[in-house]
Amino acid sequence: MACKAFNINSLAYDIKRLVEYLINHERAGKRIKEEINYFKQLKDGLQSKDSNNPNYREVFALLLETIITQSWYYSLKEDEGRELYDLVHYYGVEGLTLGEGMKRLLELISRIESRRKRRKVKDKIIRLLDELQSVKLHEWVKELYDLARNGETKILGVKGRDNFLRDVGYWDRIPIDRHEARFIIRTGIFHACSLSNKVDPLNKDHLQDALRAFCKNYLEGFKVLDIDLGNAPGILDIFIWHYCKETPEGLSICGRNPKCNECFLRNSCLFSINRRGG
Repeated sequence: MACKAFNINSLAYDIKRLVEYLINHERAGKRIKEEINYFKQLKDGLQSKDSNNPNYREVFALLLETIITQSWYYSLKEDEGRELYDLVHYYGVEGLTLGEGMKRLLELISRIESRRKRRKVKDKIIRLLDELQSVKLHEWVKELYDLARNGETKILGVKGRDNFLRDVGYWDRIPIDRHEARFIIRTGIFHACSLSNKVDPLNKDHLQDALRAFCKNYLEGFKVLDIDLGNAPGILDIFIWHYCKETPEGLSICGRNPKCNECFLRNSCLFSINRRGG
């Protein structure tokens, strides 16, 4: 039997079907919609450049949480998270860079660090607060984005940087972890869309570029919740993550052991085609 040829257009069609399926999924769909709508609010808040805007302050709270949890490697206790967000919304960004607000924030960080026996987080927060005395939060975030486009970062690690930037409206950023990496490589997106000088599947920047190229070339005009995925590979990433990740809301289809027989992409995915020999 002749082996079926891989076709990137067929894969793109099936990925659109997959997105539509997930957005309407009983469990995953609710969570995905909540995440995307929250990201929209954060984007609007940051773009307002208004430090009194509650969503602008929410961006700052998310940034602090990303630093404290090391991109969610650690989790905050419920009362710690509530206190952190309450402090940000009460004092605002400027109010936490000095005086009583800064004192209370650093006391909270010290308590969290004491529980974890770590001492680096407080130094990072102090550096951030110091920088925010001379630049506005939206300017600081834009600087971080510019650094990211050159493969650099500050205060945050690479995955935390891209996770945070994606969440606050820079939807071309894609926080690559093992779930996205598997998906991008297995499906054939990397095979078909990697740039000529960026062909290392172990390089997360190369994987990001391949997914960006795929979205731009094959998903432009396809919208989900009014977001054009052609310009928002970071939003597509949310669907990929939920499709691959084993969580109460996720499907765990393309995980460590891919369930090709259950997969929406089984007739167009490069791995599935090769696995079945056509």
